[in-house]
Amino acid sequence: MMKAEIEISEACLAQLRTSSLRRKGSVGFESTSEGVVLTFREYKKNKSQHRHPMTLLTLPSGWLRKTARRFQFHLSLNDELGEQRAAEELERNAEEARQFLKHLSNIMQIV
Repeated sequence: MMKAEIEISEACLAQLRTSSLRRKGSVGFESTSEGVVLTFREYKKNKSQHRHPMTLLTLPSGWLRKTARRFQFHLSLNDELGEQRAAEELERNAEEARQFLKHLSNIMQIV
């Protein structure tokens, strides 16, 4: 008769006991003279790699954010404004964001 063993780390076992019964990971099979050994390895997540964007400026119709590698400018306007009014709002918000970044770069040069 074959015997199956499952090896789980103590940390994973504690999580299974306290939270849910589902864990993401991989199961390995190894044949031995005594039977088949199942080994579970939980996926290692490096949470420090993902940084959430930092909101620099909140605009009336959008925002300006900074991520690790780029600046993000978002603007959302209602289509009932019409093209001319939407273009004016876009220019006004873009100018406000540009002035903010210019001011921010001046502050960073002083420090």
